Amino acid sequence: MNDLVLLLRWGAVTLGAIYFVTESALAMRPRVWFARRGSWPTLLIYCAACSGFWLGLVSAHWFWPFSVSEASWSRYIEGAVAAMALGAIWSKVTGGNPAYEVEAELICDHTLQKEEEPTNAEG
Repeated sequence: MNDLVLLLRWGAVTLGAIYFVTESALAMRPRVWFARRGSWPTLLIYCAACSGFWLGLVSAHWFWPFSVSEASWSRYIEGAVAAMALGAIWSKVTGGNPAYEVEAELICDHTLQKEEEPTNAEG
């Protein structure tokens, strides 16, 4: 295969994975569960560029078609940074993450329930 086909394959697989993790309805429950762990997990799971970095790191093992240097680890860094850029472009083109708009209420509801639970200190 030529380099353009390989690059397009990598882009399609990586962008599909980014979309699945950050926006798809199928991943809603795991996303909300993960986001309830704190602000950093929320940022990681709803930010296409953030998720793209880690997904690109993984997808580079099988799909990244280039290597700028002789070091075997460089393909992972290249794939991760390229996927981060792909996720950032996707986010700008789509105007943000619509899944967060819908799921933010679910994340906040869980936090409110935790705060309203009675404590054992009374009584």
